[in-house]
Amino acid sequence: MGTEYCSHANQLDQDIFTITDNLTWYQGNHTITFGTHNEFYKMYNVYAQNATGNWSYNSLEDFRNNNANSFSYTYFNTNDLDENGNWGGKFGAAQFGFYAQDEWRPNENFTLTYGMRIDIPVMFDKPTENKEFNNSDLAKKHNVRTGDVPSGKILYSPRIGFRWYADEDHNILLRGGAGLFTGRVPFVWISNNFSNNGVEQVSIRSFDKSKNPVLGNNITGEDVKNKGFQASSATINVVDKNFKYPQVFRVNLATDINFGAGWQATLEALYSKTLNELYVQDIAYERTGANFIAVPGNNASTAPLYKKATTYSNVVYMTNTNKGYTYSLTAQIKKSFAWGLSLDAAYTFGHSYTVFDGTSSVAYSNWKYNYARDTNNPELAVSGFDIPHRIMASANYNKSYGKNNRWATHASLIYEGRAGQPYSLTYYYTKTLPTQGGGSSMNGDNYNGNDLIYIPSQADMDKMNWKSDKDKANFEEFIQSDKRMRENRGKYSERNQFRMPFESQFDLSVSQDFCYNVKRGSKITLMWTVMNFANLLNKDWGKYYSNTYSYSPLTVDSVQVDNSGNVSPVFSYYSTGKYLDDYYSRWRMQLGVRITF
Repeated sequence: MGTEYCSHANQLDQDIFTITDNLTWYQGNHTITFGTHNEFYKMYNVYAQNATGNWSYNSLEDFRNNNANSFSYTYFNTNDLDENGNWGGKFGAAQFGFYAQDEWRPNENFTLTYGMRIDIPVMFDKPTENKEFNNSDLAKKHNVRTGDVPSGKILYSPRIGFRWYADEDHNILLRGGAGLFTGRVPFVWISNNFSNNGVEQVSIRSFDKSKNPVLGNNITGEDVKNKGFQASSATINVVDKNFKYPQVFRVNLATDINFGAGWQATLEALYSKTLNELYVQDIAYERTGANFIAVPGNNASTAPLYKKATTYSNVVYMTNTNKGYTYSLTAQIKKSFAWGLSLDAAYTFGHSYTVFDGTSSVAYSNWKYNYARDTNNPELAVSGFDIPHRIMASANYNKSYGKNNRWATHASLIYEGRAGQPYSLTYYYTKTLPTQGGGSSMNGDNYNGNDLIYIPSQADMDKMNWKSDKDKANFEEFIQSDKRMRENRGKYSERNQFRMPFESQFDLSVSQDFCYNVKRGSKITLMWTVMNFANLLNKDWGKYYSNTYSYSPLTVDSVQVDNSGNVSPVFSYYSTGKYLDDYYSRWRMQLGVRITF
């Protein structure tokens, strides 16, 4: 109910200036280029989640009784507010880039290009220091502090590439290259350290029902402070002092072949290895030494339990990992006809493996939405962007006619078929874990729904605690309905291990040109486009599934706790399905007129 919690106070103002200069020097069969590309940023970022309050409840009955399980709120702890009464992080940054390249062409058939690029991300400002946090035992234990951000670390990107025609007619081209690559720096990740330092802006999350404000009142920052939620209860963001911005090593090899008569083909292989990538932990929580045990007596079914190690709501620590890689193989064939028709088809097979996908601008979201057996130590797994199979095909027709070719007709039919979106299977926890003193969370980290499930064997099913025999039977039926579930019984599921059905879409476009001034190229174009054209022909074609990143077929209704603090759950089955996207599963039509003067 209510508005989306991320939009209560959300504003981003950016001024970006770019300076680029290149110098090219021709020296015999060498073409040498020196250059610099520099981007300067001035940013003002207001981002206060739950700025009007956020209450969550375990049940409809709790909502009726105004018995909130958790309360989240962000308030401004400064008088330095803008005209809207908000505070935002202000900082300047730059990405300096310098490069040198030599293109050596010893003959008409071979070209070798090699060079070096250097990127230097720089922060011109620092977040406000939170001295109370920096002096805390937690900060000292993990050697972290507020007020510091990575700046001035040099990223080296050497690269080499070649192009070689294997025949004198230039019909067979071999090309490839290798090198390090750094993209545009995601300064938005660093902006978290300005917004969430517990000084100017304080974000709290409470599971203490005795302190949580009552829904319906106009909550203010002073009300929250009077409840005992001070800066020491805030969410804190810190970053590794040796943090490096994302960088990958990439190598590719390809061949392009011209068979003649309009036939062309391409084969290409691409491999990328992660060097520096985002890695996030919530160090406000530490392991208890006890475990969540899905199947009593089966150590393979355990997952570590966590407890709060500080008064702060969350302490989100951002560092790097070098785990992760992607690869792909692509085959493409083209055919063009003199009378205006061109055909193109390509197939790509590949996989992508990551620890974190870094899909959010919010560091805490990158942590809590990263499904894992151990949320503070996630394993390498299939990326959320993994597309193992992709087919692209197109047919294009272009024909000019009439006096001086004043008339032209263009038509294209484009097909894309791709493996469905990957998703994870997680537990959903309906009650408060007794050993944690608050928070609906399977493993005690106070976030629900990010814990991967254990897939029980048939023998495990008999040992598990079930709310009813019907729940047991329904979950067994669920396992039998999925090939990957059947093949991985007796193991913990992996992040993005499961996949939606294969999806296909045709797009049709037809346009007609009338050139009213041939010399100048002035024309009027009428356009007709149908997206998901197959669905127009048959309502059962062109179906797309909703972007659901996880499903929770097992609900933890209650737990049993032994003397060592180990938790054994009582499960119930929750029927979950794959839902069609109501928008993309429909055909859409667009009509347009374009005038070119």
